[in-house]
Amino acid sequence: MWNLSAGLEKPAEDEEPVNEDPKILHITEASSVEHLNPLIHDEYFELCQIGFDADRQIVTIPFRRIFHGVRERIVRRGLFSTIYEVDVLRARLLIKNASAVKIRDNANLAICSFNTIWYESSLDAIKISCCEDCELEIGVTAIDLFYEALDYGGTAEIRRWLFGIETSGSRVRE
Repeated sequence: MWNLSAGLEKPAEDEEPVNEDPKILHITEASSVEHLNPLIHDEYFELCQIGFDADRQIVTIPFRRIFHGVRERIVRRGLFSTIYEVDVLRARLLIKNASAVKIRDNANLAICSFNTIWYESSLDAIKISCCEDCELEIGVTAIDLFYEALDYGGTAEIRRWLFGIETSGSRVRE
């Protein structure tokens, strides 16, 4: 079933998309912030592309979704792994009512992947931990987050190993 509507096209003519994710998700309650985790976990973003418009109080985090449920095409089969190609879904996370942005990047990485997102009430902040040694803290005066799927662009590879381990890189071929 294809639930991503309003302008997103099928990834390829010869395949039926199996994506069940929403095109837009709007969150206004602290207890619902963690509902974003299935949409962003292990997806890549560039630290330099995080935008903070202090006048409008909006933080924008553009990112690429590789693990979004569209059928995968086999590129290579090896003895211990298989490499699949997927279409990349471009998306963004908007955090409104933002008062400050702190980035702790101990690994000095240009590209990170999301691990988890949550609301830290003691700090009045949205916290985002990355799979690398990096964490974002966005101070907010109220909870108002938008996830938005934008369009498909480029392809990426996912490698699945014999024992169930899955790996991907941040490289996207346009």
